[in-house]
Amino acid sequence: LGRAISGDNLPDLAARIDESLEDAGELVPIGLSLRDAFNRAASMWDPEGDCLLTITDGVLKLRAKVGPGQLNEAVKLKGNHKDVSVKTNPKLIARMLDSCDSFQVLDRCVVMTTPQSFTYLVANKYKSA
Repeated sequence: LGRAISGDNLPDLAARIDESLEDAGELVPIGLSLRDAFNRAASMWDPEGDCLLTITDGVLKLRAKVGPGQLNEAVKLKGNHKDVSVKTNPKLIARMLDSCDSFQVLDRCVVMTTPQSFTYLVANKYKSA
């Protein structure tokens, strides 16, 4: 088997991850209502559409295209979270929610951690305007 990436200008993945986490503060607990909202979004989301996460004043609003309609969820977060708005993939987030106990939405990624100190990152599509 050969190398998947070759060349002299290999990306410094550890530096990219550190750069993405620069703005990370205290993560907030993942509650049952948040898990349920992401599981609904993941099961019904149309990958051709966007999934918008907006956090304002401690309330996460999730809006996703589902077939001809729209899924709208609002969840009051436990703990303090800065205001942010991003577009992301709810299926990648839902995949790890049952294993993780805390999270934070950053401009570049969603960060989730497990009780065993494993960190799971989901890159955002792009920051919402």
